[in-house]
Amino acid sequence: MKPTDEKFASAMPELPFFHFDVSLNEEHTWLQIACSGHPLINLGERIHHYSLLTLARHRLGDARRGYEADSQGWLAIGQLEKMLGLDGKYLNIQIFRARRQLQKALPAGVSIDAVIERRRGEIRFGRQPFRIVRGSKLEGEFIPVSLDSSKPDESSQPQLQLYSAALR
Repeated sequence: MKPTDEKFASAMPELPFFHFDVSLNEEHTWLQIACSGHPLINLGERIHHYSLLTLARHRLGDARRGYEADSQGWLAIGQLEKMLGLDGKYLNIQIFRARRQLQKALPAGVSIDAVIERRRGEIRFGRQPFRIVRGSKLEGEFIPVSLDSSKPDESSQPQLQLYSAALR
Protein backbone atom coordinates (compact mmCIF):
# COMPACT_ATOMS: atom_id res chain seq x y z
CA MET A 1 0.00 0.00 0.00
CA LYS A 2 1.40 3.37 -0.96
CA PRO A 3 1.41 6.35 1.41
CA THR A 4 -1.11 8.96 0.33
CA ASP A 5 -1.99 11.36 3.11
CA GLU A 6 -0.48 14.13 5.19
CA LYS A 7 -0.44 12.07 8.40
CA PHE A 8 2.29 10.02 6.76
CA ALA A 9 4.55 13.05 6.38
CA SER A 10 3.70 14.76 9.65
CA ALA A 11 4.42 11.88 12.03
CA MET A 12 8.12 12.79 12.39
CA PRO A 13 8.50 16.20 10.78
CA GLU A 14 12.28 16.44 11.16
CA LEU A 15 12.99 13.45 8.89
CA PRO A 16 11.93 12.48 5.39
CA PHE A 17 10.22 9.07 5.29
CA PHE A 18 11.33 6.74 2.48
CA HIS A 19 8.90 4.24 0.99
CA PHE A 20 10.48 1.58 -1.22
CA ASP A 21 8.34 -0.59 -3.50
CA VAL A 22 10.18 -3.49 -5.09
CA SER A 23 8.79 -6.04 -7.53
CA LEU A 24 8.70 -9.71 -6.55
CA ASN A 25 11.52 -10.52 -8.98
CA GLU A 26 13.51 -7.50 -7.66
CA GLU A 27 13.96 -6.11 -11.17
CA HIS A 28 12.07 -2.89 -10.46
CA THR A 29 12.38 -0.50 -7.50
CA TRP A 30 10.25 2.60 -6.93
CA LEU A 31 10.81 5.23 -4.28
CA GLN A 32 8.51 7.77 -2.66
CA ILE A 33 9.45 10.24 0.05
CA ALA A 34 7.21 12.06 2.51
CA CYS A 35 8.34 15.27 4.20
CA SER A 36 6.23 17.14 6.70
CA GLY A 37 4.30 20.02 5.20
CA HIS A 38 5.14 19.05 1.61
CA PRO A 39 3.37 16.93 -1.00
CA LEU A 40 4.42 13.32 -1.36
CA ILE A 41 7.50 13.11 -3.58
CA ASN A 42 7.32 10.30 -6.15
CA LEU A 43 10.82 9.57 -7.49
CA GLY A 44 9.61 6.79 -9.74
CA GLU A 45 11.57 3.74 -10.79
CA ARG A 46 15.35 4.09 -11.08
CA ILE A 47 18.21 1.61 -11.09
CA HIS A 48 20.00 3.45 -8.28
CA HIS A 49 16.96 2.96 -6.02
CA TYR A 50 17.96 -0.71 -5.76
CA SER A 51 21.32 0.32 -4.28
CA LEU A 52 19.52 2.44 -1.69
CA LEU A 53 17.11 -0.43 -1.03
CA THR A 54 20.02 -2.82 -0.45
CA LEU A 55 21.56 -0.41 2.07
CA ALA A 56 18.17 0.06 3.77
CA ARG A 57 17.69 -3.72 4.03
CA HIS A 58 21.10 -4.08 5.63
CA ARG A 59 20.21 -1.36 8.17
CA LEU A 60 16.89 -3.05 8.89
CA GLY A 61 18.61 -6.41 9.40
CA ASP A 62 21.09 -4.94 11.88
CA ALA A 63 18.25 -3.21 13.76
CA ARG A 64 16.34 -6.50 13.98
CA ARG A 65 19.47 -8.18 15.35
CA GLY A 66 19.56 -5.58 18.10
CA TYR A 67 22.70 -3.70 17.09
CA GLU A 68 23.16 -0.24 18.57
CA ALA A 69 21.97 2.56 16.28
CA ASP A 70 25.49 3.88 15.66
CA SER A 71 26.58 0.44 14.42
CA GLN A 72 23.56 -0.40 12.28
CA GLY A 73 23.79 -0.69 8.54
CA TRP A 74 27.50 -0.24 7.89
CA LEU A 75 28.54 -2.29 4.91
CA ALA A 76 31.98 -2.60 3.35
CA ILE A 77 31.93 -1.01 -0.09
CA GLY A 78 33.54 -4.13 -1.60
CA GLN A 79 30.80 -6.28 -0.09
CA LEU A 80 28.10 -3.99 -1.49
CA GLU A 81 29.75 -4.20 -4.92
CA LYS A 82 29.57 -8.00 -4.75
CA MET A 83 25.97 -7.98 -3.51
CA LEU A 84 24.90 -5.76 -6.41
CA GLY A 85 27.22 -7.30 -9.00
CA LEU A 86 28.76 -3.89 -9.75
CA ASP A 87 32.30 -2.61 -10.05
CA GLY A 88 33.41 0.25 -7.82
CA LYS A 89 33.12 2.95 -10.47
CA TYR A 90 29.56 2.05 -11.40
CA LEU A 91 28.55 1.83 -7.73
CA ASN A 92 29.92 5.35 -7.20
CA ILE A 93 27.92 6.55 -10.21
CA GLN A 94 24.76 5.05 -8.73
CA ILE A 95 25.38 6.68 -5.35
CA PHE A 96 26.06 10.00 -7.10
CA ARG A 97 22.83 9.71 -9.10
CA ALA A 98 20.83 8.84 -5.99
CA ARG A 99 22.24 11.82 -4.08
CA ARG A 100 21.63 14.16 -7.01
CA GLN A 101 18.04 12.97 -7.43
CA LEU A 102 17.40 13.38 -3.69
CA GLN A 103 19.00 16.82 -3.64
CA LYS A 104 16.75 18.01 -6.46
CA ALA A 105 13.60 16.41 -5.05
CA LEU A 106 13.77 17.16 -1.33
CA PRO A 107 12.49 20.50 -0.07
CA ALA A 108 14.95 23.21 0.95
CA GLY A 109 16.27 22.66 4.44
CA VAL A 110 16.20 18.85 4.25
CA SER A 111 19.77 17.60 4.15
CA ILE A 112 20.69 14.65 1.96
CA ASP A 113 24.03 14.18 3.74
CA ALA A 114 22.43 12.00 6.39
CA VAL A 115 20.61 9.77 3.89
CA ILE A 116 23.70 8.02 2.53
CA GLU A 117 26.51 8.00 5.05
CA ARG A 118 30.11 7.10 4.29
CA ARG A 119 33.18 6.44 6.33
CA ARG A 120 36.51 4.95 5.31
CA GLY A 121 35.70 1.89 3.20
CA GLU A 122 32.06 1.64 4.35
CA ILE A 123 28.65 3.00 3.48
CA ARG A 124 25.15 2.85 4.97
CA PHE A 125 21.61 4.14 4.69
CA GLY A 126 21.30 6.82 7.37
CA ARG A 127 18.88 7.13 10.28
CA GLN A 128 15.97 8.00 8.00
CA PRO A 129 12.72 6.16 8.65
CA PHE A 130 11.74 3.84 5.81
CA ARG A 131 9.36 1.13 4.75
CA ILE A 132 10.00 -1.68 2.28
CA VAL A 133 7.17 -3.34 0.39
CA ARG A 134 7.98 -6.30 -1.86
CA GLY A 135 5.15 -7.12 -4.22
CA SER A 136 2.16 -6.34 -2.02
CA LYS A 137 3.68 -7.55 1.27
CA LEU A 138 5.39 -5.46 3.90
CA GLU A 139 8.98 -6.65 4.13
CA GLY A 140 9.98 -4.33 6.93
CA GLU A 141 9.91 -0.91 8.46
CA PHE A 142 12.65 1.06 10.18
CA ILE A 143 11.72 3.96 12.40
CA PRO A 144 14.42 5.44 14.62
CA VAL A 145 12.94 5.86 18.06
CA SER A 146 15.10 8.83 18.92
CA LEU A 147 17.51 10.97 16.96
CA ASP A 148 20.01 11.28 19.78
CA SER A 149 19.74 7.89 21.46
CA SER A 150 19.47 4.25 20.47
CA LYS A 151 17.20 3.58 23.47
CA PRO A 152 13.44 3.85 23.09
CA ASP A 153 11.98 7.17 24.08
CA GLU A 154 8.48 7.00 25.54
CA SER A 155 7.55 10.29 23.89
CA SER A 156 8.20 8.75 20.46
CA GLN A 157 5.58 6.01 20.86
CA PRO A 158 2.69 8.18 19.55
CA GLN A 159 4.84 9.00 16.50
CA LEU A 160 5.35 5.31 15.81
CA GLN A 161 1.61 4.71 16.04
CA LEU A 162 0.94 7.62 13.65
CA TYR A 163 3.38 6.19 11.12
CA SER A 164 1.80 2.76 11.31
CA ALA A 165 -1.72 4.16 10.98
CA ALA A 166 -0.79 6.41 8.06
CA LEU A 167 0.88 3.60 6.15
CA ARG A 168 -1.97 1.12 6.37
